[in-house]
Amino acid sequence: MPGPSKPTRRDFLARSLGVTAALTVPPHALSAPPAAGLPGATGAVSRAPLIQPWVARHNLTDAQYQEEFRRLTKENYRLLDVCGYQVGDQARFAAVWQQRAGPEQFSLHAIPLADYTKVFDERKGAFQLVRLNGYNIAGNVFFAAIWDGGPGTGPRWWSEKHTEPYWWSRHDVPQSELRAVVNEREAKGYRLVDISAYPGQDFRGTVFAMVWELVDGRRWGWIPPRVREYYQRDFQTVLKQDYRPARVSGFLPGGSGQTAYFTAALDKSVPYAFYARHGIDSRMYQHEVEHQGRTYRPLSVGGFTADYGGGRNATPGFCPVWRRTEPDTMVPHLVDAFMTEFAVPGLSVAFAHDGGLVYARGFGLADRDAGEKVTADSLFRIASVSKTITSTAVLRLAEERRLNLTDTVFGARGILGTTFGTQPYGSGVDGITVQHLLEHTAGPGWSNKAPDPVYQRPELNQAQLISWVLDNRPLNNAAGAAPGAEFAYSNFGYVVLGRVIERVTGRPYEEYVGQDVLAPCGITGMRIAGNTRQDRRPGEAVYYDQDKEDPYGFPIARKDAEGGWLATAVDLMRFVTRVDGFAARPDLLSAASVGTMTTPSTAKDAYGYAKGWSVHPATGTWWHNGTLPGSTSVLARTRHGFCWAALANTRRTQTDDRADAAKNTDAALGKLMWAVHDQVDAWPEKRSL
Repeated sequence: MPGPSKPTRRDFLARSLGVTAALTVPPHALSAPPAAGLPGATGAVSRAPLIQPWVARHNLTDAQYQEEFRRLTKENYRLLDVCGYQVGDQARFAAVWQQRAGPEQFSLHAIPLADYTKVFDERKGAFQLVRLNGYNIAGNVFFAAIWDGGPGTGPRWWSEKHTEPYWWSRHDVPQSELRAVVNEREAKGYRLVDISAYPGQDFRGTVFAMVWELVDGRRWGWIPPRVREYYQRDFQTVLKQDYRPARVSGFLPGGSGQTAYFTAALDKSVPYAFYARHGIDSRMYQHEVEHQGRTYRPLSVGGFTADYGGGRNATPGFCPVWRRTEPDTMVPHLVDAFMTEFAVPGLSVAFAHDGGLVYARGFGLADRDAGEKVTADSLFRIASVSKTITSTAVLRLAEERRLNLTDTVFGARGILGTTFGTQPYGSGVDGITVQHLLEHTAGPGWSNKAPDPVYQRPELNQAQLISWVLDNRPLNNAAGAAPGAEFAYSNFGYVVLGRVIERVTGRPYEEYVGQDVLAPCGITGMRIAGNTRQDRRPGEAVYYDQDKEDPYGFPIARKDAEGGWLATAVDLMRFVTRVDGFAARPDLLSAASVGTMTTPSTAKDAYGYAKGWSVHPATGTWWHNGTLPGSTSVLARTRHGFCWAALANTRRTQTDDRADAAKNTDAALGKLMWAVHDQVDAWPEKRSL
């Protein structure tokens, strides 16, 4: 079935029941979350240095699984894998959850065969199927499935590069057709990401459920169904070719006999340490949870009915896969693919966790002509990420009672009074408040839709530009509507906020923000960018645009409060960890002010935009992208304590759809950073910012 798309060297030892990666990291203590009332349920939370927390459970009844699902969801865990199997004459379930941010998620663990197509069709328009497990209970087939995605955040039905759907799945492939389906999908440019084998309805033959994605540069492989000894032989062969197991499935052909078969989907990207077993029992699986979880992260459970035992004596088996990837290998691999695809000269990235820096590195060239390399100390224009800084400055002034968000900006009673423009003002202008400017709700006439007022009349200074806009750009709110009703992203509104800050403080915008917002964060090197290449600051990158625009052909310094700052990626970590709402580093703002800053606007079409931050309440993620001719940037904070920034010295915009990660560098840069977050399993100990 087709479906939508949305927006991974050691020596290995063969053991009698599976294949194990050699362990080279010392063990760390484990602690398990409460599992009271769950007989047979087991689990562990990793406490190794910054391995993302996870929970594993197995042998759960239907009721126990649902209870755990609800509990862990409330604790911000996401389902990574789920599978069903038979124990005695009843269904049991095993699952792995990981505590990380991500798109909206939907899952069901007991879909009857007769209902699967209907359930699939109801989800395919907005969700991407990422896990599909088939299992047989007393002759009846069921499915456990996980979908990622959601309105506005989910994947696309069609790939931007291909006419085929981005992903494709089947839940009913007979073993006789298996190789033909694999060959057909490979010929169409897909890679196998999930495979599950199960006895068919009434135990009539073996059937396969499969999920495929279009090839994204990673090589993949497949081990066809094999009995244990031949599977082990083939596994050893692919290991020598640097393939890693992504998914292992065990099954009893037709539900009869005592000889289990195994099949696996393989991945070949950057080499990483892993640990895999096949066909182990519950006791051994629990042992692996307790021991491998100290230094490895579980990828999949691979639970199956290993012996039906005449029905009432059925027992399970498990084929778990564990992995450990680290940033020094995974980040360069992912970054190289991004930089190659988008012809990016230079890129700087930084990650923080719980208030400390865990990774920072530069890639590529800051200056092609001079051969100057990007480092963690390279300065880049951060474009609209500047709005997060301006918003923090405004909220700080509000907290000090030097202004209110409800204060009007223009007119006799406004903060800026009648200093700018010609009286009388146009409709609605004297009703614009500080909050309207923070939330981009003054009016669509001031939006960034062409022509964006911040790019008009480049010969004017900021005061002259504001006066010109007041006299020549009406707000254009709907008939009878006051400011605040409709979201329309406005760079110009943040230029005005810069002047509000100056009026309230009596100091230049750059001076106040530098001394009262950035310096308390430990930032001393951020500046407003210059306009020309000759104005470059020491250590600043050179910008190269791919949209035939001149990075030095407009007055960027005039954009100060909305898009004019220079920063390093580490500077942005110093900033964001002081406004992230976590206790690791004291915030510049009170908890109430942070809450105000990140509460989404209620205006029409705001789609989660708050005050200088885009916010996804369901995942607790705050972020802001930035783009200028020759510049792309992103800053993000997740609810699990991870923050990151990425800065590039180029821009490509091949479509008006800014969410198109195949054609636009800003969407692709965000996708890259999420990929790093999701695919790095273990981070170094954090360093002080």
